[in-house]
Amino acid sequence: LDESEYVELPIFGRAPGHPVMYNPAEMSDGKADAVRAALVAMEDDEEGEDILDDIINSPSGIVDVDFGEDVTIVEPVNIYGCSISDSVFIGPFVEIQKNVSIGAFSIIEPNVEIHDNTQIGNNVVIKSFSHLENCKIDNSVEIGPYARIRPGTTLKKGSRVGNFVEIKKSTLGQKSKANHLSYIGDSTIGKSVNVGAGTITC
Repeated sequence: LDESEYVELPIFGRAPGHPVMYNPAEMSDGKADAVRAALVAMEDDEEGEDILDDIINSPSGIVDVDFGEDVTIVEPVNIYGCSISDSVFIGPFVEIQKNVSIGAFSIIEPNVEIHDNTQIGNNVVIKSFSHLENCKIDNSVEIGPYARIRPGTTLKKGSRVGNFVEIKKSTLGQKSKANHLSYIGDSTIGKSVNVGAGTITC
């Protein structure tokens, strides 16, 4: 890097002893966010140095991630503090936050947000512009595009959630599907159920 890309490291509590860091003004928004998150997380010199080394030596916007083998990521992304298993594909403009796990052979299409404490099984497809938070997705589930899976939701194996479907604090049973324009709230849907367009449960 050119020297213009470095600035003096601010002191947060005990100084980590690391002399420089990336200048947020000259890097991507995703990487700047990752730098800020790492600085907040620092508690001692050794930890601070390790975190900053990860940031400096990692691709843009990828910090503290446990990767399996043959993972494909198309940048730019913002991925922090999560676990990604073997042979996962992640498209551009994806955000994955802390305490998220993604099972093997899953596909995350562009412009997806996966927030804290979401557990995703194997062979899951999450299509573009979907939003998941604090939910459990079993194996072989398909979600989206434009789906919202809210906290407390479980999607059982082989289920499908289509476009413009929102699910909150509910269970969608094995091989059941809600393909479009529905709201499922505070409900339990059994196996092999077809939830028609315009359905509302609450």
